[in-house]
Amino acid sequence: MKFTGVTKEDSQVIQCLATNKHGSLWANMYLNVIALVPQIRPLPEDTKVAIGYSKTLTCNNNGKPTPQLAWYKGEQEQPLSGSRYMFTQNSITILNTTVDDEGTYRCTAKNSEGDASAQSQLYVRAKTSILTGPRSRKIRYGETVKFQCAAVTDPLERDFLTVKWMKKVGTKEEPVDLSDPAISVSDENELIITSTSSKHSGKYICVASNNIDSDKRTARLRVEAPPDPPINAKVPFCPGDEATITWEAGSNNFMPIKHYIINYKTSFDSKWRFLLQTNDNVTTVTTKLSAWVNYTFQVIAENKLGKSDPSLDANPTCTTSPQIPDHHPSGVKTLDDTTGYLVVTWDRMEKMEHNGPNFQYVVLVRKKGGVFQPYAITDWEETRKEIPVDDIYGEYEVVVKAKNARGEPLADALTFTGFSGQAEPLAVPQNFERDTSKEFSYKSVTFQWDRVDEDNVDIIRGRFRGYEIRYWKKDNPDKIKGILIDESRMGREKRAVPKKATAVVTNLPPFSDLQLDVVVRNDHFISNGSNVIDLRTPQGVPGPVENLRALGRSAVHITLKWEKPVISNGVIIRYDIGFQKVEGLDISPDVKMDRSLEIDPGSTQTHFKDYIDGLEPKTGYRIHVCAVTEAGKGKDMFIDVQTMAPGVPAIPVIEDVVAGKHSINVTWSMRPESDNAYIYYVEYRRMDSDFISSGKTEVLRNWQVVENLTSDTEYEVVVVASAHSDINAGQTARSERKMVHTLGKAVGIATAGPFFGAPWFIILMVLLALLILIIIIVCLVKRSRGDKYHVQEKEKLRGLDPEDRKAAHFNEFNDKKKKAIGRPYNLQTSFSGETQPLAGSPDEAEKGPLESDKDSLEEYGDVDPSRFNEDGSFIGQYGAQNTTASDIAPPTSAMHTFV
Repeated sequence: MKFTGVTKEDSQVIQCLATNKHGSLWANMYLNVIALVPQIRPLPEDTKVAIGYSKTLTCNNNGKPTPQLAWYKGEQEQPLSGSRYMFTQNSITILNTTVDDEGTYRCTAKNSEGDASAQSQLYVRAKTSILTGPRSRKIRYGETVKFQCAAVTDPLERDFLTVKWMKKVGTKEEPVDLSDPAISVSDENELIITSTSSKHSGKYICVASNNIDSDKRTARLRVEAPPDPPINAKVPFCPGDEATITWEAGSNNFMPIKHYIINYKTSFDSKWRFLLQTNDNVTTVTTKLSAWVNYTFQVIAENKLGKSDPSLDANPTCTTSPQIPDHHPSGVKTLDDTTGYLVVTWDRMEKMEHNGPNFQYVVLVRKKGGVFQPYAITDWEETRKEIPVDDIYGEYEVVVKAKNARGEPLADALTFTGFSGQAEPLAVPQNFERDTSKEFSYKSVTFQWDRVDEDNVDIIRGRFRGYEIRYWKKDNPDKIKGILIDESRMGREKRAVPKKATAVVTNLPPFSDLQLDVVVRNDHFISNGSNVIDLRTPQGVPGPVENLRALGRSAVHITLKWEKPVISNGVIIRYDIGFQKVEGLDISPDVKMDRSLEIDPGSTQTHFKDYIDGLEPKTGYRIHVCAVTEAGKGKDMFIDVQTMAPGVPAIPVIEDVVAGKHSINVTWSMRPESDNAYIYYVEYRRMDSDFISSGKTEVLRNWQVVENLTSDTEYEVVVVASAHSDINAGQTARSERKMVHTLGKAVGIATAGPFFGAPWFIILMVLLALLILIIIIVCLVKRSRGDKYHVQEKEKLRGLDPEDRKAAHFNEFNDKKKKAIGRPYNLQTSFSGETQPLAGSPDEAEKGPLESDKDSLEEYGDVDPSRFNEDGSFIGQYGAQNTTASDIAPPTSAMHTFV
């Protein structure tokens, strides 16, 4: 065996094994390397240290014999020595480094076999330090806390500077839990904790490091909060019917614990219930428990800031022993609403009150003075027992007991006196009628009837509770309503014969055809009805109007619209309108009634318009509208509206002017309902006169009929809008002028109007004239050829001259014409669907044939344009009604103008 290049590691024990068929033999030899040239592992090229810190440089070496290690700095020839250096076999430690310690360090290893060396560069950096660190804080839970941490380091190491936040947990420092949504770190390394709770209490550490050195600051956070849950809750003792509960206090979270709350739940119910509260911060209590129950407990600590979470359930569970019930059921009573039964009820006893197995109720019943009959109820949730009986409203004594396998409670159960079920009364009131000697109005009506024997239980069949007056509308007999008349509402006369009962009823529906009767009442049933009477109730005051709103407003007036009340309670005869001035929050105390809108009693109108005038500009008003019947004013309805500031009205636009013989109908456009509302009137004058006349003012309508004009005359018309009720005050706006010519001059067919003036009519007349001319020419040609009319010759033979017959036929035609002129002539149909008569008098028909100069539309009369407004409806109620047949002009509408 041969070794070459021996090193220190080659020192070893070598074994040799020799074997043959007869056996084996071991031989040992020890190889010891006693001479080796020194060897050094390479040092790091450079290393860093912060000022003031110690730094150890390691020079691992080996050799035989053991080399001597020496350290040199830079080009120094003398090895390093002194108290600032600590040496070991293979290292040097430089204590409390300074900038002067920066440089190249070389280690040499030397023995008898040779030497070796290695070197490394040491850099000394400025120390890392925290300039602004966190400060300890004490806050209330739920508040936000911020910890600052600002650090500096050597400029050459600035890119490696990091700041980390740690929290001390036990004896360890762990990174803060950034998965907690309440904890975050800003870009400026500020630790922020929002919605703090007790779990955030503790020591927080800011660590600044650059991989060379580090600095840190510690701050303590105390979060005052409700206490932590108690720990180690136990039930070490549970003998009989009591238990001892112990626990240890959790952290009070920097607020002293005031007391503890002990809750329990049982095997009967999983809900936690309150058991007791300690008087101070003791950690042990003993309490009484119910028998035959499995208990589990929990403990809650409470301080000034609130309660802790519950402790873990106390261990072990406490089980109490069975005993007799503590008490009998409470709330024992009878119900008398079921005929033929005695119904007994009581309050249920919960499982906690059973105190043992085989719990049941025992119901004992007897007629007064008789023997108790027992009934056992084994269902502990049952609280009712129905016992059949053969009497009505009989008196009974009832006892309800509690019982389990251990027995009954020590105290006796109470005896309750009750009654069996009631039934329909057999008594029926007689001679039911209205008391005509008493007031009869929509507010009250008095009825009277013969009393029944109210103290006779056999006919009342229960406890007498009074009478009930029933009523229903004739047209709806299935909807019956009742009014209970008890003793407080009956007039009781002396117990003389006959006995009369009277009652004043105040809530019957007004203005209704009713039928009424009266019945007897006990607690649960009514008797058959008395005789039925008919009653027509008087009118009452109506309900409030519906949808009251302002359609328009100007500086001095407000236009209103509303709908009929849903409940009229009679015939509405008018609507009263008033107002109050509103200044800020102050409202004038009195309602000034401005006007009334009279209503035709037979009207079916449901929507209404009116206005209030004479108001002040830019002023708030509370507008009141109420419906009125013969019974009086109904409930008031109001809205708050402010008038506009004075201003120039919008210019109206004349849409149509329809001329009659002595009148004109002018229609104009109004502002939209949502805009300002103005007062309108028509100005007009004859073209041959400088005198200007004005029509009446209009607020609600957009048309007006101007009457008493001269026929066959040219007029100029202007519509004026005013913002003031006084047309001579305030600013106005005028429409463009319109020229109109009243009717009255005779006109020919070609100019008689749109019908006779149509081109197709003129062409038809020309063609008809040509046809007649051709026929005449043909007849003349035939006559010139000697053609004879054989019919004429036959007539002459019979003694009848055709010329005489022609004269007779002409006279008959004239008679028919006279009759036709006296009948209506259907020239035009109105928009309302009615045919308008256009006829002259019989005398006018005799003045000449139809082909005469007098055969014009004027002979058939002039329809007054005031009879229609712009939508074709009758407006004769606003215009003259005494127009003669000779004054009636041809029918027109708002869409046509006669010239």
